[in-house]
Parts: sequence; C-alpha cells; structure tokens
Amino acid sequence: MNFKQKKTKQKWWLPLIMVFFMAAAFSRSDLFISKTNNLLLPLRLKVYKTTSNIKDFFNTFFYIKEISKKNEILELTIEKQKHLSFENKSLLKENQHLRELLQMKKKVKYEIISAQISYIDALNPYETISIDKGKNDHIKQNMAVTSTSGVIGRIKEVFDDHSTVELITSSQSYTSATDENGDTLSILSGQGNETLSLEYVVTDSNIQVGDKIFTSGISDIYKKNLFLGEITAIDNNDEMFKLITVKLPYNIFNLKDVMIIKKER
Repeated sequence: MNFKQKKTKQKWWLPLIMVFFMAAAFSRSDLFISKTNNLLLPLRLKVYKTTSNIKDFFNTFFYIKEISKKNEILELTIEKQKHLSFENKSLLKENQHLRELLQMKKKVKYEIISAQISYIDALNPYETISIDKGKNDHIKQNMAVTSTSGVIGRIKEVFDDHSTVELITSSQSYTSATDENGDTLSILSGQGNETLSLEYVVTDSNIQVGDKIFTSGISDIYKKNLFLGEITAIDNNDEMFKLITVKLPYNIFNLKDVMIIKKER
C-alpha cells in the first residue's frame, strides 16, 4: 500500500471516529442530565410548592383586603341608612307634633300663644319650668299653660323675655277638677312627682279606675274641660273620702312646646 492510499483511508475513518465520540458524549450528557434532573426533582417540587404557597398567600391576602374594603363600604352604607332612618323618624314625630298643635289651636275657643320650654330643673322637675315667652309677648301671671296631651300648669312669674310656670304636679298646686261626666267635683293636688291626688271624693261616688279627669271651670285660671289625667288607683279604706291616684298624661322631660291660653276670643 502506498502512502497515498494510506492517507485516503485515514481521511475516511476520521469522520467516523468523530461521530462515535460525539455520540458517546451526547449519550453521557443525556445520562448526566437525567441523573441531575432526578437529583434536583425534590428540590424543584419543593420550590414549586413554596412558590405556589406564596402565590396562594398573596391571592388570599388581596382577597381578604378586598373583602375588608367591601365590608367597610357596607358598614358605612348601613350606618348612613340608620342615620337617615333616625332623621326620618324624628321629622315624622316633629310633623305629627306640629299637626297636633295646629289641631288643638283650631279646637279651643281661646286665643293661644305658643312657646317653648327653655329650662327644666333636673333636681325638681315637677315644681316649675321656664318658657321662652314673657312680657314682650303679652304673657301675664296666672295664664293657663297646656300642651297637646293635657294641662301643664299656670304662669307664676313673668319677665321681659321669659316666664316661670308652676306645674300642676307641684306640691303647692291645687286645681278644681271633675270627672268626664261632670258628676264629681274635687280638688286635684300635686305631689311633687309624676302622679296627682284627687281629693275630697266621697266614698259613695261612682268614679272608677280609668275615668278621665278634667278642669271644672270654677277656677279663674283654668277654663272648663281641659284634660288633667286618668285615674289609675282608688283606695276605699277611708270612711268619708276615696284616696284616688291620677296619672299625668305626659312625661315632663319629653315636652318641648307649650301653649298659653291668653283670653277668650
């Protein structure tokens, strides 16, 4: 074999050897990668799980934040509705009160001066109150003071822009009274609290619990048939007179407006 033929033979084997080594290298590389993947698989799973948990955490966090924001908006809406409901109830109550005042003004046969209660003594609420009308409004002593619920008292002292009212509940107050049929004449006396005492009603009187008591009209202060209260208890133990308790038809602390009866029209 000459030199030229030997050289040609070497050129043919050289590519074949290179292909063999490359195949072996790739085979080993795939084996290495496969083994590496197997070794790294637990770590990858852990990383994936951790990443998934972090993602879930942030999703949950933003969800909770969104829910919290919606709850705040809902709470504000509910509070606003409560406030509006309270305002509406207050307005309805005020409108009802004003309608009652107007209706009473139409019913009575006397000239009425409207006033507002400006002061109630918390320590002695059943003795006197102050109203925001006085001499400048033609208020005079001993004018009767009433409300839509019943008689309140009489003007005791008058000043330029306000007056003091002696209440019928005052321990110093005595009012001529009668039952709704006008059969029983008596004296309604204040006790310094929310109840009144109907005195000098004889034991054989037909007056009963539940009967309504009105002014008799005998007094120079109170006109006839002004509502005073309702009988809640009767004690017949006394030989001559019944001991009768009359309930005030209003809560003094709930009163705002009053009406002063000025004179006959």
